[in-house]
Order: sequence, then C-alpha cells, then structure tokens
Amino acid sequence: MIVEHARFGTISETAQTAFREIWHEVEQVWNSSNIYWDKSSRWARRWEYPYAILNSDLTDSDLVLDAGCGLTAFKVLLSQRARKIWCLDSDEKVDAQIEAINRTWNKTIKFLKCDINEVPFPTGYFDKTFCISVLEHNRNFHELMEELVRVTKKRLIITLDVNIPEKKTPWLSVFSMPVFKQFCKRYEIPLKIPSLEDQVMNKKWRSPGKGMRVFGLVMRKE
Repeated sequence: MIVEHARFGTISETAQTAFREIWHEVEQVWNSSNIYWDKSSRWARRWEYPYAILNSDLTDSDLVLDAGCGLTAFKVLLSQRARKIWCLDSDEKVDAQIEAINRTWNKTIKFLKCDINEVPFPTGYFDKTFCISVLEHNRNFHELMEELVRVTKKRLIITLDVNIPEKKTPWLSVFSMPVFKQFCKRYEIPLKIPSLEDQVMNKKWRSPGKGMRVFGLVMRKE
C-alpha cells in the first residue's frame, strides 16, 4: 500500500462545513435513541470521524470493516454510506449494541468478537477498512497494521492519538513521539506538525511542547 495522505488534525478543519455536517450527524445519532454510546475523547472524534468519512471515498457498493469499533456511533455513519459493514472488537457488549442499532435504523451491520490482530477474513476481502483510535493502544501495532493491509482491497483509513513529549508513555495509553516517528519511518509516512495554535489536542494538555494530538492516515492499494 502507498500513503495517499497523512496529517495531524487542525482546528481550522473542524470549522469547515463538511466537517461540521458530519459531526452533526454524530450528534443526531446520539440523540435519536436510548442506545448507549461511548462519547469519550470528543476532542479527537470531532476531527477523526469527518476526516475518515471524507477521505474514504465510500460508495453504496462498498464492503467495509470497522476494526476495533468499540461502542461508538461511527459504525452508524458507515452503515449510511456503504453496502455492508463488519464490526470487529473484543468487547462482547458491542454485539448487543449493534443488534439495537439494526432494529432502530433497519440496518444489517454484522459483528464478530475477535482479536483484531488476527482478522478472520480472506486477503483483500474488504473494499475499505477503518481503524479509529485503536492502533496506538495495541502493543503489537506492527502486526495489526500488516493484518489491516492484508484484508483491505482498496483503501485503509487510520486515525490515532500521539503523545508529543519526547518520553515514553504506557503502551495501553498512546504513542510517544519517538515510537510514532519509528512508525512513520517504517511506513514511509510524511511527518509535518502544524502550528500549536491550530492543532486538535486534548485541552488538559494544551501547553507548548506537551499534549495528545490526533493524526490521520489514508493508504491505498496501487
């Protein structure tokens, strides 16, 4: 796969009409049922979800994978744009949520409880694969990357959080900057950090040289 584009999220993007419209869809999903939604990390999701949708070139003929889907509303956005959605996660509570989504919106989203480092589908099975804020929490993230590339036929869309300070962070937290730089080097991802004032980041850490930033990556098969 080759890198189509990659960048850190910016506040100016979240103000764009296309980004705001998709985020409005998310809020509508949250408010339209009694289904439980994971609404954490909204500081990042406000950029990640629109970025992923707008750069995926989704069509109503696509077979899509949401790897590490969690209990988020993102799967509903995908189901409104693609032919068929498979959601994979190790959390069995996702199964009940998807059943509720299918009843509420008359969808046919499929769920499989499994280890996403070993996706149980043939090579090139999915037209588009999404992995939203999962990779940086996986100790074997290189294995996960190879597996996502393997099952993807056309385009792979990834978002992740990066801890900017030049220090180690817990593996179950986020990428430290040194680890992220190694990741970018391995996959030939260009690395350009926008100005501090325009970076999408966790407000708790919004100070010079510190904090979690959000990063997006789109790769496509040649």
